[in-house]
Amino acid sequence: MLLVAYGTGPMSDAQLHLACRSANDIGGGVHVLHMIERSRHIPLTMPLTPDEEARVHRVLDRAEHIATPHGVPCHLDAVRATAVGPAIIAAAHEHQARVIFLGLRDRDRSAASLLLSGTVR
Repeated sequence: MLLVAYGTGPMSDAQLHLACRSANDIGGGVHVLHMIERSRHIPLTMPLTPDEEARVHRVLDRAEHIATPHGVPCHLDAVRATAVGPAIIAAAHEHQARVIFLGLRDRDRSAASLLLSGTVR
């Protein structure tokens, strides 16, 4: 199983394409993980707002649209977490991922904003 931490930018799309091609090469599958980062002040069990829910569905629909033509087994998942990095690592352990694919930075984002990214922290 190959884990893709999938977000909203072109780097996430590129990583998903790469993971799907890699999965084809090894006869494996892809687990797409979209992280919903929550403040520590908001319970993780609190329901998503309609806007958040719509955004998650758009992101996962896009991931499915990218993965389907590759013909690899693909599982889509959205997870709420207060700390993105540890949640990605926990999901990798849970799903026994051989590799984690991360799209760390959109080309349009400044390097300074990368330092504030939840994935990097």
